[in-house]
Amino acid sequence: MNIKARLGALGTTAALTAGVMVAGASPASAVVVHDNFSFGGLSAPGLKTWSISVQNVTKGKSAGNGMWEGNGDRLTAYDGLADGYAIVAYLSTGRTASTVGQSSPVTVTKTGDLRENQTYKLQVCVVKDAFKRCSNEVNVKS
Repeated sequence: MNIKARLGALGTTAALTAGVMVAGASPASAVVVHDNFSFGGLSAPGLKTWSISVQNVTKGKSAGNGMWEGNGDRLTAYDGLADGYAIVAYLSTGRTASTVGQSSPVTVTKTGDLRENQTYKLQVCVVKDAFKRCSNEVNVKS
């Protein structure tokens, strides 16, 4: 094979290899940006009621809240903002009230009898797909 034929074959191989490399390259991942949230608290221990509010800081609006009512042993999650995020309230017993999959505004309440005058922890989270932001835990009583 003469030198021109060899260079031509080499050029064709290089072009095919470059084409395969470009075609096989994966696109850059899209960056997902989530809203920013803050949490606030309100308690009325004499009434055995605790609430953790959720503020969507990005939108400048109240997103909802999670609440524990010791009289009635009620755990509630309230999602009042149609922003694509859900509100989940957790009690340290394993009880969960979640608005995931529900259209806003929506309230979800979970009840069940607990022993009186016991201390538990309440936490409220904002979730969307793999995104999760949570409040600090707050001590509550049954």
